[in-house]
Parts: sequence; C-alpha cells; structure tokens
Amino acid sequence: MNAKTHSSSGSSVQQNESNIHRFTHKAMATIFELVFTDNSQADAQWLSDEAFHDIDQLEQKLSYFIPHSEVAQFNQAGISPLRLSPETFECISLAKQFAIESYGAFDPMVGTKLRDRTPWDSEEETPRGGLPIENIDNPIYGDIELIQLHEESLQIIKLNEDVKIDLGGIGKGYAIDHIRSYLEEMGQIEQAMINAGQSTMFAMGQPENEQGWLMRFLDPRNEVDLLGTCKIKDLAISSSSCVEQDHIINPKTGKSSSNWLGSWVISPSAAQADALSTAFTVMELDEIVSFCNKNQNIATVLLSSKNNKLEITTLGPLSDYSCQWTLDAINMN
Repeated sequence: MNAKTHSSSGSSVQQNESNIHRFTHKAMATIFELVFTDNSQADAQWLSDEAFHDIDQLEQKLSYFIPHSEVAQFNQAGISPLRLSPETFECISLAKQFAIESYGAFDPMVGTKLRDRTPWDSEEETPRGGLPIENIDNPIYGDIELIQLHEESLQIIKLNEDVKIDLGGIGKGYAIDHIRSYLEEMGQIEQAMINAGQSTMFAMGQPENEQGWLMRFLDPRNEVDLLGTCKIKDLAISSSSCVEQDHIINPKTGKSSSNWLGSWVISPSAAQADALSTAFTVMELDEIVSFCNKNQNIATVLLSSKNNKLEITTLGPLSDYSCQWTLDAINMN
C-alpha cells in the first residue's frame, strides 16, 4: 500500500458556523467527516448516519485486514474464479486501471509484498515482473497483470495463487465517491464537503456567496505553513507526501524513493485523486506532464526543494480554481 499523509491539504468554510453541520465517523483507519451547509440539523444528521453506515459496509468488503472481507477471501483463495459484490469489483477495476495508466507507479500489490516480506526480483532497480520501464507497448508492472476481471459475471481470477491485493491506496477515495453518489441520489444536497482524514476530499457545490470550497496547501514537513490556496466545486482533491525516508515505496523498484516532497491532485473522482497523488510522488516530471496532457481534467501541484528553497510546479487547469501562492518560485506548465 502506498502510504498517505494526513492534513497536507485542508478545507475551510467561509460562512457563519451556525449554518454549518459537521459529523465525523471512524472507519478505514481514519476519520471521515461530512460538512453540510444547506440542510437542517435533523436532515443532515440522518443523511450522515446513512452515509457512514454505507462506509462501514464498504469497509467490510474492501478491507485487507478483516478476515471475512471480499479482499481477504480473494487473497486467501486459489486460482478458481471468485464472484464479488459490485462495489468490490468496481474498486478493484479502478485500481487496475490506475496501475496501468500510471505505468505501475500506483500498485495495489505493494502493501501485500511488504507485509509478506516478499523480495523484489533483484537488487537492480528493475520493475517487478521483468518489464522494462521504457516498454510503453506493455505498460503493466508487477502482479497487476495476473488479475483478470470479468464484468458480466463480476468474477475475479488470479493467474497465480500467490497474488494478493490491498486497496488501501484507493479505498478511502472510493468510499468518498460512494458517499457523493448516495447524496446526489437523495437529491437533498447542493453543498457538502466529504473528507477522509484531511488527505482526500470531495467538494459538492459551493458555500453561499463563494466560488467554491476553500482548500489549503500546507507544507507537508510541518503541516502548518501555508503554501497556497484554491477554490473547487464538484471536484476531489487528494494529497500525498514523503516526509519520512521510508514513507513512499516505488512499486517499480521496491525501494523507498520520492521525486517530490508532496503532490496534490484535483480530479472529478476522489478514487482517482487518491491513487494518482501517491503515484505522482514517485513519477518523473515528464511522466506526470505526459499523463496530464492525456487527461486534461486533472490538475496537479508538485512540491520540491532546490538549493534549500521550496518550489511549486503546477500542471493542468489550476487557473480555473482561483489559486493563490505564498511562494515566489512557481513553475506553471
């Protein structure tokens, strides 16, 4: 599992606190928060209770650690097909999609490899599975190619009985998307913030008299110093950083490495933002630029340090989000 930082991005609501209803719930080893600005206390309480119940049900299906979860059943199973719930099937499908699109920088197998202490292929920095990094015609790394998904039957098949998955790098984002869909289906919500541990959030609508929800970019080294702000609506934002030396594992090498102090991704999907913010942390700038050019609805902020001076690189449509920066060194691509 690619580790995530907490509080690298935050939200604030510029509105009278008497009009704001906040509800929190512990699940998936973090604290989920729902913030409503346009509902009565009673409606907001009922909606949050139902949403948190859904998260608990998702955790029972997606958790690596719960013995009876569908993920645990898959990890313990042999090569026979296993039928999944629609939610688990969709989350694994997204994880595989993001692994392919990021050329293996996002890998739902990394956590299981570390827990099982399974060594990488060799001491050299070559991708697991023996696929060269420059092989763009077959850009699937590690064990992800050993998972087959059959949408019509909702079945998953492993081609090697040792294959295991861990959805920790995408599960919280997927849960946020699940809550958002539920709130949209209820038709009672126009303004809400869905937050998982301050590292991944989705902004529904915008507070009254505002262009969007105010998001803060904080220095991941102390999670206090303000680097900048932006305002988003109907979008997700997720952050990842490498403050500790072994915080981020590069799936292609199996070693602790990071090209950036921090990365933030803004996307229409919280699951995608969750996965990509970690993937981008270990990707080179030209790889990230190439990805963003192909996915122009993705905006990215990358934090680096050169000559003991912080530098921010921005990619994608950040100009649409009223960004303001406190640093002098800003590279806009």
